[in-house]
Amino acid sequence: MASETSLDFGTVRKPHRLLSRHDLILGVIPLAFGSALLAAVASSLRVEHTLLVAATVGVVVILEALFRNPPRSGTADN
Repeated sequence: MASETSLDFGTVRKPHRLLSRHDLILGVIPLAFGSALLAAVASSLRVEHTLLVAATVGVVVILEALFRNPPRSGTADN
């Protein structure tokens, strides 16, 4: 007895993503500050210099998320 498998290609859905692009962008900011503090502690770099780099990364990421590729109202990112 042979079994038949039918495939319905009309209902193809996008795979569900746990995190949206903007969630990942917001995760980069604390990661940058945490990395900056670890770099300052683990090396001879000054805390002020590493935090300046982290703040610059944070500003660039926020500006990119808000102005270069802003979220659209009424649409889901995932």
